[in-house]
Amino acid sequence: MSSQAPGPGPAGPETAAGDWWGIEAVCVRYGERLALDHVSFQAVPGRVSAVVGGDGAGRTTLLRCLAGALQVSSGRVRLPAPLRIGYLSAGSGTYPDLSVDENLAFRATAYRVPAGVARQRGDALLGRAGVAPVRERAPRKMAGGVGQKHGGIAAMVHQAALAGLGPVPLHIRRCPRGTQR
Repeated sequence: MSSQAPGPGPAGPETAAGDWWGIEAVCVRYGERLALDHVSFQAVPGRVSAVVGGDGAGRTTLLRCLAGALQVSSGRVRLPAPLRIGYLSAGSGTYPDLSVDENLAFRATAYRVPAGVARQRGDALLGRAGVAPVRERAPRKMAGGVGQKHGGIAAMVHQAALAGLGPVPLHIRRCPRGTQR
């Protein structure tokens, strides 16, 4: 499998008017292998959209296109400005030796978010996910699911207009303890 140069495609990304982000009739090739064959996907702002499929179906390739990290062979890509895109791969996306707060501050700095604003957003997201009590710990000292949640928060701390979150392990998809009915 050969990798292609980063970028949204031959014609470049389009800035959507806010009605949706995504891809239309996109094809992606890795050498002779066709990874996406005229695939379309729309993510409407303010709504959760999911990409579902079996192993080798092209989910990660599609997410890499949405992150602007993979050039498409053909089709149309509509993305927000690069600083408004968040991405979390299959890993936690965090530095294992930095605390959660340090990881969030680092990510916010990379996205040019002022420290005070980043702290407020981090507080809100950590509280909402129920993981604020471990914010001083390094991800390497946490259970895998908690570390993955922190990675997702880091991908959204800059208020991404489009956040591509890679495969979510089963243990994270379940309802938190005490909320199942």
